[in-house]
Amino acid sequence: MLLLFFCGCAQVTPKSDDEIYIPLEDTRSDEDLQKPDLEQEKGKTPFDLIPNEDFGGREFVIATTDEAFTDSQEDSGIIGKALFKRNRAIEEKFNIKIKAVPVKDTLLQTQLQSAQNSGQFDLIYAPMDTISVCGANGLLMNIYSVPLFGVEKEYAQGNITKSLSQNDTAFGVYGNAAYDDRNMWCVYYNKDILCELGYSDIYSLVDDGSWTWEKFLEISNKALSDLDGNKRMSKSKDRYGYSSLMNTSSFASAVFASFGKTYFSRDDEGFFRMDFAQSKENKYFDLLKRICLTDSSKFPGNDPGTEAFDAFSQGRLAFLCEKLSIAASLAYIPANWGILPMPKMSDWQDKYYTLLDGSTHGFAVPQKVSDSNLAGKVLDAVYLYDYSFGKEENTVKTAFTYYYLRDSSSSNAISLIKEGKVYDAAFAFGEGMPDFSLASYGLLRSCLENNISFDQLYAQNEKPFSSFVRSEFVN
Repeated sequence: MLLLFFCGCAQVTPKSDDEIYIPLEDTRSDEDLQKPDLEQEKGKTPFDLIPNEDFGGREFVIATTDEAFTDSQEDSGIIGKALFKRNRAIEEKFNIKIKAVPVKDTLLQTQLQSAQNSGQFDLIYAPMDTISVCGANGLLMNIYSVPLFGVEKEYAQGNITKSLSQNDTAFGVYGNAAYDDRNMWCVYYNKDILCELGYSDIYSLVDDGSWTWEKFLEISNKALSDLDGNKRMSKSKDRYGYSSLMNTSSFASAVFASFGKTYFSRDDEGFFRMDFAQSKENKYFDLLKRICLTDSSKFPGNDPGTEAFDAFSQGRLAFLCEKLSIAASLAYIPANWGILPMPKMSDWQDKYYTLLDGSTHGFAVPQKVSDSNLAGKVLDAVYLYDYSFGKEENTVKTAFTYYYLRDSSSSNAISLIKEGKVYDAAFAFGEGMPDFSLASYGLLRSCLENNISFDQLYAQNEKPFSSFVRSEFVN
């Protein structure tokens, strides 16, 4: 089914000098949210107030890399029903026929470059890393240039787009209406193992604010067990504390985000700068290195993939740090599990932060779109529909609670995880512009995987990165 995009209300909050803007869940009441820039008639939602227009039943094509959302005529499942209702409402509003076309991530750039496909797609729904590559190659419109789309409006969560923009340049828009909550990082835990270790109510640590990485590692070390009794630890037979599917790549970025930091802040002129205060960063990097590389309770291998998944499925892994989306696969395993937010760096941290990384899907408008006005109107209608109805439907939480999760604590964890969502500009540009990755997640991964001095690599990148953003992003 076609996935239309953007919801939830996020707030861009300035942090201290060594931190950056972290978009957080909006804490305003429903009543406050009904006072925006749109004047409302009594009993009408913002979506209802969009003027009806007649585009003669023309086909409106969205290229999507997510096969779960390709059939816009299906209404099966909770998310499918929500998308079906939204698409039909927008079709009726503009007299168009929405069609979602599946395209592989690896082929989207080629299709957009093809003269044969010029103007074929009206919108793109793809991961952040794919959008950044296409944008860097001139294949997408700058979101700020899309006509009739309220990119900076409250209902369109303009604060998220702003946080991911450099000098009014952004290639994609993201948010809850794109169901990006599926990509929130969390911790899956084995209830039986933790109960054996004396943590029958692990969620109490979350409630009292003591669910930290130190506590996570402490419990993980207690979980280590030579199950076959041969006095040698085997990853295929024995029990370990924790893992991710890729321990020094995506996991490293998720851990870093859980510290309450993003890779970039802004200088006095509004340009991105590398957000590392040298006097303070060693504590971040040392903990990151310990978690992702050296702790003895970590499942062996930097990128164990299915081996780590199998170990968790077989009850031989206490914690599996991954995205909410894999709950769909874990729902069918025999292990007794629940979910927790990513731990805090320390108990004084005010939130449990969770990363939405380069795999997070969003919307983009092709540079060669045949009717940019219509594309902007449909994208705007998506925002307004979700603004009008998405909050009460809370589709992702409802779907995952209904289909996959097994207890109320896990459902509560989703709400808590959403409160600390982090959208990071490093991923909005990083895959398409290597200078961004070299100065952000690429820097940390190089240090971890190649044992390179963090201070040295940082010093080499700081000035070149500053020159890059000033030369590439000009009005």
